[in-house]
Amino acid sequence: MLGTIAAVLVIVGGALGYFIWDTTSNAGTQKIVFPATFKDLKANDDPAVTGKIQDELTSKIGQGDGNWKPTGVAGVYQDSDSNPQLIAVGVYGKVLLPKQELDQMFSGFTGAGAKVTDRHSVDPGPKGGQMDCATSEDGESKLALCAWADNSSVVMVLKGSDDGSQPDVDKLAADTRDLRAVAEVAK
Repeated sequence: MLGTIAAVLVIVGGALGYFIWDTTSNAGTQKIVFPATFKDLKANDDPAVTGKIQDELTSKIGQGDGNWKPTGVAGVYQDSDSNPQLIAVGVYGKVLLPKQELDQMFSGFTGAGAKVTDRHSVDPGPKGGQMDCATSEDGESKLALCAWADNSSVVMVLKGSDDGSQPDVDKLAADTRDLRAVAEVAK
């Protein structure tokens, strides 16, 4: 009986050790580099627009939860009339608890005064991890939100509408997967 218990403890200890090693060795192997163009949109490369967001994200996210010191990233994609169509904000680094960081990303959005509804998981695509989408309303503004988290990044993509209608969440989910496919690259 004691031999069986000892064998189970060795197996559990080995599995736990492998899980910790696997998680930490795969964490932080990717970075986010937003492309200059995405589909028919062009990135706004004005550092006054994206630089401030990146600095805020770098200084705020990761504080108080292991201080994982992420690097902030932001991309604002505009149409040919310079109207913002997609906004992508997030961080990359060694993300040990992706689900927790994803929850914090949505909580931070809610904490800014916006009402987030219909949050649900969607297919994250071939890069894995977790991706959730939701809708949001803040007064007159209606947004669709999708965010992904894995062991290297946590990024939220937002889409508003020009006419006050609710943007298509399913289309944003597809756009988010496509943006992630080109933006999340090996370090």
